[in-house]
Amino acid sequence: MVTELILAIEQFLTFEADLLDRQRYREWLALWAEDGHYWIPANGEGVDPDKEVSVIYDDRASLEIRVHRFESGLMPSRIPEPQIRHILSNLRVSPDTEESGELLATVNMIVGESQQGSVRYWMGFTEYGLLPGSTSDRYQIRSKKVVLINNDQPLAAMPFLL
Repeated sequence: MVTELILAIEQFLTFEADLLDRQRYREWLALWAEDGHYWIPANGEGVDPDKEVSVIYDDRASLEIRVHRFESGLMPSRIPEPQIRHILSNLRVSPDTEESGELLATVNMIVGESQQGSVRYWMGFTEYGLLPGSTSDRYQIRSKKVVLINNDQPLAAMPFLL
């Protein structure tokens, strides 16, 4: 049972990364719970996004606005469109003790970006709060926190989502 759960979560997170790599942001938004939050803390691992500086702290509505901007063709940082690949490893899963049945999953990640003749790498770990979906292999993302190893330093613009 535990192995099946880990495999299902691994497949879901790989699917999410593939949508981001292909920049299929509308499909990616469909993975999110209505009360979902996407957070990239600054200056460490972050504890409370309401009290700390963030690189990004978006609720679902803000994510929809961000995706609309990406798709508009009006963002100079997205011309030409970046090529992106996610590598995920070291999945750890633990059930949350809340009544919601939320699962906590953490993965290490490397995201490679190629644009305008340069390649950048973004490294760190991502913590997910996942709600079981209507089928056994689908979840909803309630929270996603991306902790970059260099988030205490100036960061280049990210014309994509991690």
